[in-house]
Amino acid sequence: MPDATCVFCRSPLSGCRSREHVFPVWLLDELGIADSPVAPTHFRPDGQVASSRLHLVKNLREGRVCVSCNSGWMSALETACKPLLLRLFSSNKSITALNSDERLLLARWATKTAFVLNSSSNFNCQVPAGHLFSLRRRARSLPGGTAVLAQQHSSTEPFSWVQSSSWILVGPQNRDEEKVKRLVDGAYKICLQFADLLLLVARWPRRSWRLCLWSGVHIPIWPIGEPWGYRVFDDEFPRDDSLKATVWFLGTLGAIHTSAITHKPFGA
Repeated sequence: MPDATCVFCRSPLSGCRSREHVFPVWLLDELGIADSPVAPTHFRPDGQVASSRLHLVKNLREGRVCVSCNSGWMSALETACKPLLLRLFSSNKSITALNSDERLLLARWATKTAFVLNSSSNFNCQVPAGHLFSLRRRARSLPGGTAVLAQQHSSTEPFSWVQSSSWILVGPQNRDEEKVKRLVDGAYKICLQFADLLLLVARWPRRSWRLCLWSGVHIPIWPIGEPWGYRVFDDEFPRDDSLKATVWFLGTLGAIHTSAITHKPFGA
């Protein structure tokens, strides 16, 4: 998106620019992380550092958001979701107990937060601009193909996040490197950890494939009624280590070709 237009509504920013916090101020205060230093780092596939920044958490902002979006639908979403998030952060409410309205609310908040994080970051796998525009317009849904998964754990860190373009693929084996690159083009995975709560916003764009979840770990929040694929892992989910849990929660989400889907969790 051009720097002179809002990333959500595409209106000109001249005279109405608002520097939106990636993570809302109330959340920073609740977790006590406003003045915590962070160093967002982008790694190449070979593990080498491509770029790195150093910020205080409170200085993580997206400058391409207009006042109308910031003080309008985004503010209303924060206000509506805050009580629910506070209960989920502390495990006073289980994600498995969410009703359909709460699932939609949580999914939209997670997606908004993930999109702002991605848009403002130095990560080269960007959420398509049309998805940010669509999120604002779709008050009762998410951009097409976007899914939100959740889990809770015994947190050892107040917050963390991971973005990735690396996927586990389950399906036809006749894939060369170029075919894999084309498959992954347009896909994204963004995992957010706030206290006990893990949220994963993901999109796999290929129609003959489905998201492949870690059976018993990835709990679908949105869309409701989606026919998911499942895979069983021998490893135990690291519920007592926030950093490991965040990385594993994101890294084990894959995509499965419809021809490989069975009537029971894959690998069971």
